[in-house]
Order: sequence, then C-alpha cells, then structure tokens
Amino acid sequence: MGKAAGRAGWRTAALGVALALALAVGAAQAQAVTIHEIYAGLIGTSSPNHITAGPEGNLWVTGHNEASIDRITPAGILTEFFLTADTSPEGITVGPEGELWFSEPGWDRVGRISPAGSLTEFASDGITGQTAGIADGPEGNLWFTQNDGTVGRITTLGSVREFSAGITQNNLHGIVLGPDGNLWFTEESKIGRITPSGEVTEFSEGITPGSEPRDIALGPDGNLWFTERTGDRIGRITPAGLVTEFSNGITPGSEPLEIAAGPDGNLWFTERAGGRIGRITPAGEVTEFSQGITPGSEPSGITAGPEDSMWFSEESGAIGQVELLQSAAPTVMTGEATSVTQTSATLNATVDPNGSSDSDCHFEYGTSEFYGSRAPCSMLPGAGRRPVAVVASAGGLSENATYHFRIVSTNVGGTSYGADEIFTTSSAAPPPPVGGMWVGLNAGGWGGDEKSDVANAVKYVRIGDSGREVGEWTNAGVKVDYDIEGPYNAGGFKALNAAEWVTNAVLTVAAHPEIAAVEVGNEVYGDWFWGSDAESQENATAYANVLKLLHSAFVSAFGSARPLILASDTYTEGSRWNAEVFGNSGALEDVDGVVVHPYGEANVERSQSALGNRAQVEGVYAADKKPVYVTEVGWPTCVVAGCATNTGDSLEWTQQQQAANIYNFINWARGTGYVRAVMIYGYRDFGPISNGEEYGIEESEQSGGTEGEHKLAYTALQEAAQEQSCTVCS
Repeated sequence: MGKAAGRAGWRTAALGVALALALAVGAAQAQAVTIHEIYAGLIGTSSPNHITAGPEGNLWVTGHNEASIDRITPAGILTEFFLTADTSPEGITVGPEGELWFSEPGWDRVGRISPAGSLTEFASDGITGQTAGIADGPEGNLWFTQNDGTVGRITTLGSVREFSAGITQNNLHGIVLGPDGNLWFTEESKIGRITPSGEVTEFSEGITPGSEPRDIALGPDGNLWFTERTGDRIGRITPAGLVTEFSNGITPGSEPLEIAAGPDGNLWFTERAGGRIGRITPAGEVTEFSQGITPGSEPSGITAGPEDSMWFSEESGAIGQVELLQSAAPTVMTGEATSVTQTSATLNATVDPNGSSDSDCHFEYGTSEFYGSRAPCSMLPGAGRRPVAVVASAGGLSENATYHFRIVSTNVGGTSYGADEIFTTSSAAPPPPVGGMWVGLNAGGWGGDEKSDVANAVKYVRIGDSGREVGEWTNAGVKVDYDIEGPYNAGGFKALNAAEWVTNAVLTVAAHPEIAAVEVGNEVYGDWFWGSDAESQENATAYANVLKLLHSAFVSAFGSARPLILASDTYTEGSRWNAEVFGNSGALEDVDGVVVHPYGEANVERSQSALGNRAQVEGVYAADKKPVYVTEVGWPTCVVAGCATNTGDSLEWTQQQQAANIYNFINWARGTGYVRAVMIYGYRDFGPISNGEEYGIEESEQSGGTEGEHKLAYTALQEAAQEQSCTVCS
C-alpha cells in the first residue's frame, strides 16, 4: 500500500544560464551541435543523476545526494521537491498516467510525483533490494531493477511483485520496454529479457566479460542499445539476442553511462569520466562532443527533451542541453541510365545526405511518370556532407520501350525526389564485335619440356605472376595472356598501392612486349582471394581507379602497341560488381574486354553443368557490351574409380565427357561472336585426388594417373582450336 511521504519542503530558484558553443572532437559534423550548460542553482552535493522529459514539456531530474526530485522548465525555472532524507533517488521515468515514477535505493522503495508536484512514496513492502532503473511497462505497470538480482513490477496502486528465477547476476541497472513487448535490463556482464509474466532469458554471447553493461534504451532501428561502463563500448542487441559491440571513436577510460534515442535518428550517451557526450548512429559510427562541457562535471543521465534537443545531467550540479540543429533532407540528382539492354538497365544518381544518415534510398521507374516499380540503391549513401554516387538495377523490362525513372532518398530531415529522366530499351540484341577467338590453356608454372606439348594443342596460354616465362612461351610459338593475379590481400584490391601496381605492370610489359593481354587481378570480386568486403563499393571503386590508371600508363608508354587490358568481372543474381565498377567511373571505356570464369557449377543438373555457366557470359556481355574473355573454364575428371571431388565449381566427369564439354563450350563461345577467348583450366592435374584437382587435359602421378599422359580432352582442345570435328567426344 502507498503512504504519503513527509516532505522537508520545496524551493523555487531562478536559473543562471551559461552558454557555450560545442565543437565535436574530431567530428565532421561539428557545426550540427550546440551544447548549453545550465547552472541551475543546484548545490554541488546534490549530484543530479537520472533525467527524463515529462509530459508537460519540462525536464525531471533525480537529486541523488540531496534526496530531491527537480523540475526544470525549458525557460530556466527550477523547482525542487524534497524526499525523505537518505532515500538517494536514482532512476526516473514517465508512467502510464503521465506521472513521474522514480526509484529510491536508499530506502528500497519506489516513488511517484505528479507534474504539479504531488508526491507519494511507496513503502518497501515486497521490495527486497536497492532499487535502480525504472521503466514504464505493458498493462499499465512500472518495472524496476534491484541490486540483489531481482526485477520488480509495481502497479499504479503500489502492489509489488518480484522476479528472480533465471537471473544469475546481481547489480542490475538499466531497464526499458522493448519492441517485442518485453522488458530488457542490464546485468553485471549480461543483458536480460523478462516477459510480462516474469519469464527470464539472459544473453551473454558477444558481450565482453567484465565490461559492466549499465544503461539500456530502445533505438530507432528497433534494437536495444546499451552502455558498457568499464569496457568503453556501446552494445547493440537485437530482439533475437544477437549482440554487436562498438568501441571505435570512444575514448578509452571514458565510462559510458546512460544512453537514450534522439530525435535525429541516432543514440546519445554520457561519458562520466571523460566529461563528454557521445553520439552513435544505428550503423555504429561514434562522434564525441566535449567543448562546452565543464571538465570534471561528470555527465550522468541523458534524455530526449523539448525543442528537438538532448538534455543531460552533470553530477557536479548542472544540467546540459545538446541543441540539434535542424536536419536538412537529402540533396538528390537523377543521373543517366547505363548498360541498357532489351530487358534491364542500370540507374544512376547522386545523393548528398546533408549530414544525416539516410534511412531509405531507391529509384522509382516505369513507363510513365506514375512509375509503379522501385529498385533499392545498391547501398545507402551514409551520413556525410558530399554527393555520393548510388546505383540500382532495373530488370524485367519490355523491349523497345521508353521508361521514366527518378531517385528518392529519405533521412530525418525529410524525403527528396530527383528529376524525371528517361531511357529506351533496345529492340534486339546488340551486334557482337567482330574478330577471331583465342583458344588457349591455363599453363603457367610448368617446365620447358611441356611448352612444346602445349603448343601442339593451342597457340594461346594464360599465365600468372611469372613474367619470366613469357619469352619461353613466345619462343615456343604461343601468345601470352598475362594475369597479374595480385598480390592477393584480405583487405581487397583497395588495400594495394595503385601506383605501385600500375608501375609493376608497365615494367613487366616493357620487359616483355610480346604480351598480348594483361588481366587486372584475378577474381577481384571474390572473398576467397580478396577478403570479406571484396564486392563492396569501396573495393570496386579502387579497382576502377586502377583500370583507368593502367590505361593511361599503357597508352603513354606503348601507344597503339600496348597489350589489351582485361577487367575482372562477374554476373550472377544479386551481384553488384558490374554496376559498382563501371556505373559512374568511366572505367568501362578504358578496358578492352571483361573476364569471366563460367565453370559448370556443382549445384545444378548434370546436363546444365556440362554446358558451363553460359548465362554468366551472356549476362556480362549484355551489361557491359564489351568483348568477353573466358580465361578459366573446366570440368574435372575422376581418374581413379571411386574418387570424389571437393571442388564447388563443377560436377565430376569421365574423360570422354570432359572432352565433349570442352569442345562444345568452345564452339558455342565462337558462335556468339563476342567471346574473344576461351582458356581451358588447366594443363596437367595437380594435387591429391581428394582435393578434386583433376581439371587438366593431362594426367599426373600425384592425381593417380600416368605422368604426362594425354587425356581425351587434349585432343578435343586441339581439334576445337583448329576448328576441326571432334574425334573423341562420342
């Protein structure tokens, strides 16, 4: 039952206001924030603690040491309401009926105060520990945490029930209502979730041990965000329990304490030891603000308040306001459509987020200005203050039809629509480029005796980073496609020194002018060689830059005698590589062809795998309208009965089937008119049978065969190169 609390009295004081312009520490968005410290006449020993915005537009603060609840108007009027001595109020929140509820750990109880100042403190009956955080919950109840490892629920009439089953740690702190209708709370090194009926689940995976999660808030992205006081981190946990920690941008030893969602779509937190206010975007980008905050003031609580501001308390005896300047909607400009085919197009635009993170970026398109279809941007443009190129792929279009399209982008400042632009799909397939087709072999790394053997089958080879072999192959009467594979780097092509890479290529060609073509990297889009973000826009942009630099260097050094420049490309469902590399860079004009490796695939029917991934070849040509160079394609054989392949590139084949697949693919490629090369992978089997490396046209002892003995594929390749009928395919 509730009982009326005794009050020592109240007092009203005019506030003295000290204003200071805040500049972000090392932040690009410094001008977007102004911080005001308000010295409210609070005595230094009161230790303003938690803060929340009341329903009437005022700020409410718990005075931890002075045992008071303080109300502050945005105009600067302070009213203090005193509680029973030594109650040490801490957490505070707005309840279901618009009254303020707060915890009193000093006397193990919970209090309530109306906006007008009517105060009730509820006796500690049913409350077994020191109360801490408090939150409005479902069904009109309040929920609070306690230091003894229990979570309490109190009705508006003061009836208390505690829950401890399933909670394994003490010193619970923050608590908040989640998007799933449950309460989420912090423990010593875990995050807990409790249902309205009291069922508890704890989450610890992904949380650094000993980091001391402190406060927790619901973010604008529908996840829960929490501070880690001793870990100098901000954590994010999804409603499913997946945790991500963020530390970049947070000064070590700063003690992140309280956290709250802001009106700008970000989260804001206090750094008690650092004397700073931090901001973290839903993507995890942190900015710290310190100027305008008195050193040693120990920022504590924080909340979104009136006037689109964040308000925070300082334990030294002040209240602060983080004034957020009005966010502007994105500035957008619709670009041109590129890579237009009969049924698809790449849509281009630029978006300037004007300092706020975009929540949406897409293109609208259709056969009229009513549009009707939409395609998401390949990636959001971030939160900078400069135009960013964005692209999207529009598919399923009608042939010979005119389409309208425009860019649409949204941030906290609003939604912006680009100007309407048009493009027309083609009515027939583009005419293929003319010219002959190379038929060759991946054959680098073998000794001199094998070169004459290869030369009897084909007149072109692809070799890797072994330029010393170029002259040997030329002397054998074979032309060289030189694949500068790397050096491979888990950081992607973007981690390489572009100028150094281009210089090396120029020096190699200068030493071996007989090189017919240079491949710029091997499968640069692939995470198996180039790291987890190989297909990122950043990596694609770096790669496009090297293509342009190499073209300029080759023209300058070799003129019309330069070798061909071949770009690493791919075309699969969901891949953005074509658009990211060529969309707005102009690099497509600087290359002579695009490289694909259309292996037969292992997850399709056998009849389809035998064809090779011809759709990939067709897709690249339709998108880029450049000659296509198939510099790797192959089918492995099983030279010992019962062996199994571990490759994911293709199924296994008999020697006769391998020969037929190679011959049929080369003839199909020659018939397209735009495939300029087919290089079979590879010359001789290598590696133990268990590795599935029997792609060669010759056997090897290591793979269980007779060293150097020709497979049927050798003859099939020889006959395909000479455009003769295959004698071993049936």
